[in-house]
Amino acid sequence: MLLEHNVDVYNQLNSVLAINNCACVIMGTGVGKSYVALEYLAQHKYSALVVSPRNSINNSWKKLCGSRVDTITYQKLSNIYKDVDYSFYDVIICDEVHHVGAPTWGKPIKFLIDSGKKVIGLTESSVRYTDGGRDVADEFFHGNVVFGESVESAIEKQILNPVTYVGAMYNSDGLKKTIRGKIQSRLYAKLNLAINKTPTVQEILKKNMPDGNRKGIIFASTINDIRYAIDFMHSVYPDAKIRFVHSKQSDVINRKNFNWFKRIKNGYLCSVDMISEGVHIKGVNTLIMLRRTESPNLFNQQLGRCLDANSNEPAIVFDLVNNKNSIRNTKNGIRIKTNSIANVGVLNIVPSKQLIIKDYTKDIIAVLQEIQDSLDNKYTPDEVNMLIEFYNQNPHGFGFKEFAAKNFPNHSFSSVRAKVHKLGLTNGWFGLYTEEDDEIIKKYYSKRGPEYVAKLLGNRSPSAVMQRASKLGIRYQYKVEWTDERIAIVKKYYPIEGKKVLDRLPGISFHSLIRFVNKNKIRSNTNPKKKVMCVETGKIYDSFYAASKDISGGRNKGSLISVAIDKPDRTGLGFHWVSVNK
Repeated sequence: MLLEHNVDVYNQLNSVLAINNCACVIMGTGVGKSYVALEYLAQHKYSALVVSPRNSINNSWKKLCGSRVDTITYQKLSNIYKDVDYSFYDVIICDEVHHVGAPTWGKPIKFLIDSGKKVIGLTESSVRYTDGGRDVADEFFHGNVVFGESVESAIEKQILNPVTYVGAMYNSDGLKKTIRGKIQSRLYAKLNLAINKTPTVQEILKKNMPDGNRKGIIFASTINDIRYAIDFMHSVYPDAKIRFVHSKQSDVINRKNFNWFKRIKNGYLCSVDMISEGVHIKGVNTLIMLRRTESPNLFNQQLGRCLDANSNEPAIVFDLVNNKNSIRNTKNGIRIKTNSIANVGVLNIVPSKQLIIKDYTKDIIAVLQEIQDSLDNKYTPDEVNMLIEFYNQNPHGFGFKEFAAKNFPNHSFSSVRAKVHKLGLTNGWFGLYTEEDDEIIKKYYSKRGPEYVAKLLGNRSPSAVMQRASKLGIRYQYKVEWTDERIAIVKKYYPIEGKKVLDRLPGISFHSLIRFVNKNKIRSNTNPKKKVMCVETGKIYDSFYAASKDISGGRNKGSLISVAIDKPDRTGLGFHWVSVNK
């Protein structure tokens, strides 16, 4: 039985899957993504394979759906996906689908979508902010996106229970190191006085914690920090009942502690990430964030542990690591905005009493809006008016992607799309094809191909155009006349220009070019293998693969090296790496 706010989302999903084999549902944590997917299965009498990052999430699906679904983790599926008999399943459901952006985990999902299997992705946000802003909804689901309520709007509309946010800006190392002798004595004394007059984290909890039973989750940074987190809580509430779960503890003990936490009305469960996403425990009214995160997705997932569409009980969130002000979007992903005095220390400060520089209480809606504004670089009134004017003139959004790229160069396409949805300018689904779209596909697809048509439509990827053309029964005529002049151009310029040679070949599509050069074994030198050097050993390798094979004993872990290349603050396989231009 769907709640009222999700009826329209289900109808949109049903419409998308009637003409496409894939759709990505983007809804806030706790708003009901799973129930929308379950309604789709029930209405069509379908069975499904559910894929998720963790067994704990899969267990929740089994309890929700029973025999209607089988479950598997992304990791396990990535090892066996070509050997699975998918004929048993009408639908593949990918929960927390933003994870498929990981190189290995994404392969089976791409394989399933390309093979024509019906795939539903579920996520709070399809954007991987810590991975260069990649959008899995565009990358895997061809832009077939269905929007439901965000966490912010769901709380504002009282679909979810109200939440109070208590944040703190603090120094994580307890201000242990001295700076005496490095600054003037007068300034040192002034700084020392200011710091010693600030409240501690313990005082923040005592001041803001509501009365009555508190059923809470504590998020620690690492497994080693769990003991510190528990000691910290006991320093404030000596009689608090606290248990913990983590990946290095036996499944038997973890299940025992989970079940204990589900039964109690007053107590805490501490973890790193085993309960960050996809695991809903009723009655949670308190969150204590001691884990600093650079990911808005993880922040919202943690927040979701105290949100419930079937409850009106107020909840409280203590963000004691200043996550709200740490999340910032940059061109290359997310960065942590460090505190201006994070490396400043004074003598005689007890490290366990982490000092608050500033504490503040806010409505969670304002907090979420601040985070989103930061990620979006905030939209000016003129930009908002441009979007409104565009949709007033073009209600179906024809040419939207081209319009966004031209007029919003400082915003990602996924950000502009989400802004349009938030402004209520669309029905929530961006995959709708108009009669004008179909006429363009019918007129040009068979002769000019998917890339050309995608450019004409402006808001479609070539893969999405190919899917739509297939639904319309239109095939691309791949025969191209390769004249002596065209062949000469390809042989002369392709090795040095790569696909840019298409500028010299009007009427030739990218697919036609690739087929020709592969058939004739013409190679491009625009992307030579990147040689890498291990900083610690000084050894140079011809490729990421060769390096990983040597370092990891024959296993291919080249992707770990590729993300660490030329980044002195990151390691791959425990070593630092730099590119070598030789």
